[in-house]
Parts: sequence; structure tokens; C-alpha cells
Amino acid sequence: ISTAAGTLTLKNQSNSGFSGFVNGKQNRGLFDNSFSAPKNSTVYLEVYGAIIAGNILIGIGRVLSFIPFQIRATKILHEKMLNSIMKAPLHFFGSTPIGVIINRFSSDVYTIDSDVPIEVNILLSTLCELIGVVVVTCYGLPYIMISFIPLAVLYYFIQKYYRCASREVKRLYSVSQSPLFSHFEETLNGVPYIHSFRTNSLVQNTGMKILKAYQRADYCLGAANAWLSLRLELITCLVIVLASGIILIQLSLEDVDASRLALGLTFALSISEAMDAVISTYAAVEKSFVSAERVMQFTENLPIESAVEDPVSVNNSWPDRGSI
Repeated sequence: ISTAAGTLTLKNQSNSGFSGFVNGKQNRGLFDNSFSAPKNSTVYLEVYGAIIAGNILIGIGRVLSFIPFQIRATKILHEKMLNSIMKAPLHFFGSTPIGVIINRFSSDVYTIDSDVPIEVNILLSTLCELIGVVVVTCYGLPYIMISFIPLAVLYYFIQKYYRCASREVKRLYSVSQSPLFSHFEETLNGVPYIHSFRTNSLVQNTGMKILKAYQRADYCLGAANAWLSLRLELITCLVIVLASGIILIQLSLEDVDASRLALGLTFALSISEAMDAVISTYAAVEKSFVSAERVMQFTENLPIESAVEDPVSVNNSWPDRGSI
């Protein structure tokens, strides 16, 4: 969080420095050819280069800070699940399809190991970016803060509805993967029997039904993302209309700094992208944690074989006789 906040601070400082340079140019007139750069103009480049270098270093530190926790969390969950599977009773393997177990150790573990750290990292970065965009927009257009209150309420209900729907669809998506693994494994093992009983069409139709169920869940995920993007674009259009109206009113009533208004309008245009990124990454984190939830089901809810209370001790040379 601190590294993400540092990145945001450096970014806003660079934007403020550029805005100050534009203000200096405007005070002399945008088309005033008599304006000349100061003798120590290299100072601007040095400061800007230092800000960029600091931004890069903080970004690298933010990414590297996730690696130890990522490796440790994945290792612990994998070892716990493997330990639970090895201690599970025999009837568990008879009642649980092999595709379900393979899906836990392949797709779900990969999601925890790869997707969750990246998405959490992106979430912190986009959240800080959204805060910076809102702050700079309010700095350039102070009166727009009044309109942010109803927009924030609308934004809250949209993201709440989307998150709940996308999380449940992600569960359906994960559940629909297990029959694919099971059917593929059973088909490979039973190829001689399928050919001998001439049930090729039956097996093929069954596989197509399972694949269509998987594709329906995938289509619902894409439809939910499109639903969110449309509504966020509408909110952004509303923000731009409000910002433009506020600029016109301010210009007609008082003498204001045009560059400051332009700065606020410029950042208002990127509110949609920032909001879409925050909601999408937050929902992606929730959907990725569905895989962690599925892994935890195997680590905590599996029955365990009863341990032998009084194990029989035998010699190292056993069995040395042909009798029990």
C-alpha cells in the first residue's frame, strides 16, 4: 500500500510540475513568441527524470514485495491439500471424480499462485490511481465535488450488483471445468471399450454437452464485463457533461485560470477508465479467491482415515517365516 501511494504521489507531482510550466507559458500568452525558456531549463528535465526513476523503483519494489508471500501461501495450501488427499479414506476416491481432484491441483492452484498476487497488485495500483484522478479533478473543478455524492451512490450499487453476479458466475465456471477433465480422462482410458461397443457418437455427444455447459459459463463472464463497461461509460459521459457545464458557468461568472479548468477536465475524461479498472480488478480478486475457497474445501472438509492407536511393532527382518 505504501509503495502504491508513493507511486501516486510521484505521478501527481509530475502532473503538477507540468501544469505549473503550462501556467507560466499561459501568463505570458500562448502565442507570445517572446517567451523563452530559462537558462537553467535542464533543471526541469533533471527533476522530471528523477521523478520517473523514483516511480520505476517504487513500482519494482511493489512487485517484488508480493513474491515471498505468494510463494509461501501457495506452498502452504498445496501441502495441506496434498496431505488431506493422502489421508482421505478409500470411499472418497470412489465417490469423487478424478477430474475434480485434477482440477484442484492444476487450475485452482495455478490461479492462487499466478493470478491472485498479480490482481491484488493491480488493484492497489488502480485504486491509488482513481484517488489521484478524483483529487486532481476536484482541484481543477472544485464545484464538481457536489455531483460526486450521487454519482458515488450510483457507482456503489452498480459495483455491488456486478460483484455478486460475477462471483457466482465464476463459481459456475470453475465447477463446469471438472466434468471436462473427468470426461477426457475416462474417454482416454476407455478407448478400447468405446470402439468395441461402437458408442463413439454417444461419447462425442456427451462431451459436446459438457463443453457447451462450460462455454455458457464463460459467455456469462464476458456478458457481465460488457454490462459493467456500458454503465461506467454512461457515468463517465455524465461526469464530462457536468464538468463542461461547470466550466462554462465559472467562465461566465468569474475570472478563473483556464489551465486549471483544462487540467480538471482532462482528468475527468479518465475517470471511467479508472473506475472500470478498480471494479474489474476487485471483482477479479474475488473471483480468483473462489479457487482458494475450493482448495480450502479439500484441506478442511475432507474425511480422514482413523489412525491406528496401537501400531504393531515388527522386526526389520520381517517377514522371516511363511506364517502370520
